[in-house]
Amino acid sequence: MIRRKIQSIMVATGLAVSALSVPLITATPASAATVHCKDYLKRQGYLVGPKVTKACKVAADGGAFQAWVCESRLKQIGVHRSHAERACYFAWHE
Repeated sequence: MIRRKIQSIMVATGLAVSALSVPLITATPASAATVHCKDYLKRQGYLVGPKVTKACKVAADGGAFQAWVCESRLKQIGVHRSHAERACYFAWHE
């Protein structure tokens, strides 16, 4: 009886740990790439807000087309072309 309760607790604990850790593990690469993109733009003197974050995330989540979308969005909000290209490159290739 006690052994069964211990097994149930261990299974429940394992499931809870798995459920919490899988999203963190799978989100880390895109998150790191997004941070690299945003940090680069901060170092260039740009104000980094939700629009920049969204543009960087687009590049981090996808391929070459998404990197182009990232550049386009950044240029629309006033980021110089070369800075937008480099930031999105960091997000895409990270």
